[in-house]
Amino acid sequence: MKQFKESEILKQFDDLLLQSKEIITNATSTKSHDGKTTIQIVDDAVSFEWHLEATFLIYEVYGETHFLYKRMERDSRRMGSLKSFLHYVSIFKSARNKFASDGLSRIRIFLKHENLDAILLQAENMANDEQNYIVAPVLAGCALEYFLHEVCKKNSIEIEKRTASSLNEKLCEKEVYTAITKGQILSFLQIRNNAAHGNFPSVIDSRKMVSDVTHFITNNINLL
Repeated sequence: MKQFKESEILKQFDDLLLQSKEIITNATSTKSHDGKTTIQIVDDAVSFEWHLEATFLIYEVYGETHFLYKRMERDSRRMGSLKSFLHYVSIFKSARNKFASDGLSRIRIFLKHENLDAILLQAENMANDEQNYIVAPVLAGCALEYFLHEVCKKNSIEIEKRTASSLNEKLCEKEVYTAITKGQILSFLQIRNNAAHGNFPSVIDSRKMVSDVTHFITNNINLL
C-alpha cells in the first residue's frame, strides 16, 4: 500500500464516515412496487461512489484477501435501499475501528500470513451457515494450530510430530506467553477436538468459538 502516516489513513476513514452520515440524512421515502409498504432509499449514484471509495480504502489498508475487503467487495452493485447502505457503513466502521486499535504494524504482520486470514474467514462463513456451522470450530482450531506453528518457528521450537497441545506447553515453558494464555488455548483446542470427534456445539457456541479464536489471534498477532 502507499506510504501514508496512520493519522492520514484514519482521516480518510473519518472523512468517508462523515460522507456516509450525509447520505443517510438525505435518504428519502418511497412506496414499494406493490404500494403496501414504505421503504427508505439513498441516492444511487452518490452511495455507489461512496461504496467504491470505501472499498478501495479497505483494499489499500488490508489487501484483497482480508475478510473486511471481501465483505465490502462481495456485492458492488448499487445500494438503492438505506438498509443496504447501512450494511456497508457498518462493515466500514469495523474496518476503521480495527485500524484505530491495531495500527499498520499489526495489520501488516497479519497480511504476511494470508493462510491464517483465509482459514479464519472460512470458519466465520461456516459459523454463519446453519447447515455447516458444526465445521466452524474445527476450522478455527486449524487457524489456531497454524498460529502456534508460526510462533514456534519464530522462537526456534521444534514442531515436527508435536501436537498443538504440546506446542502450547513448549511456548509457555519458553515464556513466550503466560500460563493464563496457555489455558485459554487449551480450552479452544478442547472445543476443536470435541467437534472433530462428533460432539458438536450449538450454532451459538460455534459462532462464539470462532469469534473468540479470531479475537485471540488478532490480539496476539505480534507474537508472529
